[in-house]
Amino acid sequence: MPRPHEEAPDGARPLVIILGPTAVGKTDAAVDLCRTLDGEIISCDSMQVYRGFDIGTAKHGRESADIRHHLVDICDPDETFSAADFVTRTLDLIPEIENRGRLPVVVGGTGLYLRALLDGIFEGPPRNPEIRSRLRSDATAHGLAALYRRLGDVDPAYQARVHPNDPVRIIRALEVWETTGVPISIHFERSSVRLRDHRLLKLGLLLPRRDLYARIDLRVDAMLAAGLVDEARLLLARQVSRDATPFKGLGYRQALKLIDGEGDEAGLREEIKTETRRYAKRQLTWFRREKGAIWLRPDRNEWMTPLVRRWLL
Repeated sequence: MPRPHEEAPDGARPLVIILGPTAVGKTDAAVDLCRTLDGEIISCDSMQVYRGFDIGTAKHGRESADIRHHLVDICDPDETFSAADFVTRTLDLIPEIENRGRLPVVVGGTGLYLRALLDGIFEGPPRNPEIRSRLRSDATAHGLAALYRRLGDVDPAYQARVHPNDPVRIIRALEVWETTGVPISIHFERSSVRLRDHRLLKLGLLLPRRDLYARIDLRVDAMLAAGLVDEARLLLARQVSRDATPFKGLGYRQALKLIDGEGDEAGLREEIKTETRRYAKRQLTWFRREKGAIWLRPDRNEWMTPLVRRWLL
């Protein structure tokens, strides 16, 4: 029987999270789960929030219209939507879903958003150029490993979550410690208190790399056949700026190159596939560090619903 993500108080309400790399089948699995257990989906996807960017973001279609999807098509392309926005919206949505007697299911592959939801948003004190410069000099003179050990001395809880080769987070954590005298892990705990009244079940979807890449290839082929390039042309005709955040997403930035006369459709197809595989690899690296996740194969979805049903009891 899977254990919750962390210790939760008696009577804590359930929250299911489905994570994994792009094209692995997260939405299909979530839809099946929600149909059986009367759930609603909260999308954890940084691109699906934007209106008009449909094909390249693989938004759900009519086949899943019977399941309510949240945080899809909520922003115009020129708006910004941050991890903090995602957390705020999600924390408002969860009790609304629960009040309808339904199970909230967070689904997606934007690891930063998920981490912000689980650990909280901590803006922290303003950056201190003097402290930061000194820490960078220390890393150069003594090695990043020395700073990593120093972090372990002042904040072992946060050190356990940070890769020893991640200078940005190591230096920021030490900077926060020197500035406030409080470990950054404590700051995060204070900022995530609203999620502590839930018990979490994290389900990760995983396939052998060859199978995942085959799914990616099929998805890219389907997107191009559905008119990805024409969708990009239409968005430009509607005066959506080329600098809009969703145009920087996979598929769209390559489509813009083709529209500008760079390369041909065959080259576009292969570039999107290659970049999507690289993105999936980065997602896997991120999610494999997710503590407490139960990993399942998406082609064996019949395992998921019984597992969640037992966990809910």
